Amino acid sequence: MIPANVFRYQDDSSQWKEARRGIVSYVKNLVSYLKGLEQQNTVNSFEISVREELLKITQSEKRRRVYVILDDNMYYRSMRYEYYQLAKLYNLSFCQLFVHCSVSDALNYNLSRDPGMTVPGEIITRMAKRLEPPDRQNNPWETYSLTVPSETWTVTKIKEIVHFLNYVSEHPVVLPLDDFEVRQESKLICSTNVIHQVDVMLRKIIGDRMRGGKTSLQQVELQAQSKVLADKRRHILEGIRTGRILVPEDICEAVELGQSNTGQSLRDFLSSLLTIS
Repeated sequence: MIPANVFRYQDDSSQWKEARRGIVSYVKNLVSYLKGLEQQNTVNSFEISVREELLKITQSEKRRRVYVILDDNMYYRSMRYEYYQLAKLYNLSFCQLFVHCSVSDALNYNLSRDPGMTVPGEIITRMAKRLEPPDRQNNPWETYSLTVPSETWTVTKIKEIVHFLNYVSEHPVVLPLDDFEVRQESKLICSTNVIHQVDVMLRKIIGDRMRGGKTSLQQVELQAQSKVLADKRRHILEGIRTGRILVPEDICEAVELGQSNTGQSLRDFLSSLLTIS
């Protein structure tokens, strides 16, 4: 879906993020089409050809159940959450298959790829550090998640996956009936601007703490503190993106309105989260 020669390894670039958003839009159009709903105008020739082929299959084989499989690393939880929201919008089922693979195995698999298709080893190592596996305990929307090994699957394992998919298909995501619940849930996910300001403030707080630690900590201790703070920063950002961590509504509103007193209140809130035990 995303040309490797154009976007390969540029996971932080605006082009890469725009391309990922395009796939979300494509899946939404496909689901709308399959459900017989009104179509958007932003449909290209590729989407049309896929839709026509899919329609032929579903009609010829009289299939009433269609699985849309998104094969992607999706190492950030926020990448997957977009599709959960889509499932909720259309009252569809949603699940995750997490293929667990050690870094050493991934590096070995990578070496067996055809020339020109291998990935730089540091990319695999970096992605492993960023990977956020499904967390059913803290994120109810990830309840239907199954972890499977990366090794060759046995017949028993394949049957387990099929059973899991069939079970999930009978339990679609349900929209809250109460408008108040819908509004409350929409507040869980902050706007892009708020998340950006949170990230900027977290970096400032961490920078101040690291500078302050230079007078009282040894180099090894500073390095350890830097790693802990960086991990906590990523955890806080992801928590805010997914709604696990709620930024007070007054702070969100102040950030959106660009109020001058926002900085200190946001700093105080984030400082309380950025603690080292």
